[in-house]
Amino acid sequence: MDVVDDTTVSDTPPWSQSEPQICLSLTKYKKDTTNPEVYKQAFLEITSRHQNHVQIFTDGSKVDEKVAAAAVSSAAPNSPFSCRLRDHCSIYTAELQAILLALKQAY
Repeated sequence: MDVVDDTTVSDTPPWSQSEPQICLSLTKYKKDTTNPEVYKQAFLEITSRHQNHVQIFTDGSKVDEKVAAAAVSSAAPNSPFSCRLRDHCSIYTAELQAILLALKQAY
């Protein structure tokens, strides 16, 4: 069996880490009926309030049966984390793997 990702356990217990703050304000817009410019303006507004924060972008992709995930940080834009997943994994698995990669970058 191929190993997709080696996982290590942190020495720091999760309850001693600070809780991440996540902005979900873009979720108030319906994707099917919202003009992309509205998203762009709202995103720029959010990022202008958080200029000292690191942004991490994620993506899970599936083309035919090929599946992959990636995360890239504004702190290291030339060093994205990415991985290839097993063929036929779902797009949901890819998106979740991308979030896991983002968490690895953050912590």
